[in-house]
Amino acid sequence: MRTSLIIVIAALVAGEAAAQPTESDFFNDTILQVEKSVDLVQDYGVIATDDNDDSTLLQRAINELAKLPQGGKIFLPAGRYHLIDIELKDNVHLVMDQAAIIIPTEPAGFIFKLGLDRKGPDALVEINNVSIRGNGGRFTVDLTSGAVNEKLAFAFCKNVNNFLIADFQVLDNYTKLSSVTVNLAEHDGKFFRARNGVIKNGDVKHAHCGYGLIQVQLGRHLLFKNLSGQGGVTLRLESGAVTNSPPEMNIDDVYGFNISNRDGSSAFIMGAHVKVHGQVHIE
Repeated sequence: MRTSLIIVIAALVAGEAAAQPTESDFFNDTILQVEKSVDLVQDYGVIATDDNDDSTLLQRAINELAKLPQGGKIFLPAGRYHLIDIELKDNVHLVMDQAAIIIPTEPAGFIFKLGLDRKGPDALVEINNVSIRGNGGRFTVDLTSGAVNEKLAFAFCKNVNNFLIADFQVLDNYTKLSSVTVNLAEHDGKFFRARNGVIKNGDVKHAHCGYGLIQVQLGRHLLFKNLSGQGGVTLRLESGAVTNSPPEMNIDDVYGFNISNRDGSSAFIMGAHVKVHGQVHIE
């Protein structure tokens, strides 16, 4: 793996950077084909100016739209939304106004789940054609209520296929997870990884030195672009958590463009640990 990293860097120094692929090569956006669009405030009665937990109402909206053949779009207008453990489902897209602020209602855990828990029967449920994106600019994920070293994060991606996370800024408090993790789901000897996805236009402030904005432990055919961070590592390809998955469950066909970091450890780190990985292209 060290040799692969040296080859990538040498190619960049020599001016032979990888040609940047188009986003549509990684994510087939179905938002224009949805069957229904709803407003979380107008249609579901969420009050975006109070401090009440909005998780139940947002999950209800997701569940209802996921039952439609072509799914739906949920718009979150400007305001504050208190959320935790939100499970995205097939063909549902969340669109956040640039003045929307997402606040966790628990001191630990993940706010959004794209693909379900790493172990157990839920891991068998594949999530397809989903997105979380900003509208008009970057929405905010405010994790400052989390304690230093607490395990609190924006989102994880596990058994998910064809996904997008875009246009976001994370205000962290040195919590003990990367803002977005891309990992594995497993049940009864079956293993699944996130695949065919784009994560772009994201930033984190006050990231933990051991974590950062994005950590990928397993994933295939992924594009990362326009990502930045203050503290930690902006893009970390590091497979250390899973030792019993088969060899083909690795990091492969991954591209990264315009990755930067300030006052942190690194813009990009690649660590194989327990896996032999495939192709990675970083510019």
